[in-house]
Amino acid sequence: MTRPVYVRVKDPATKHEWDEPEGSPLISKGRVEVVKSDRYPPSTVIRPTKYHLERKSRRGEPTPAGEGTTEKE
Repeated sequence: MTRPVYVRVKDPATKHEWDEPEGSPLISKGRVEVVKSDRYPPSTVIRPTKYHLERKSRRGEPTPAGEGTTEKE
């Protein structure tokens, strides 16, 4: 019995990446994008999923002068 070959795919909406069998309907219908094979070559072993989470806060952005500070006298 031959082992299935998995390719790395990415959901365009969520940016999550996972391995999908080569003949999957998701790939043939264009619902997912195939990730470059030089970074993730086809494999017979399923690799861990990579989740893409959008950051809710933006700590690195500076605040305008005088806002968000309190002065003690």
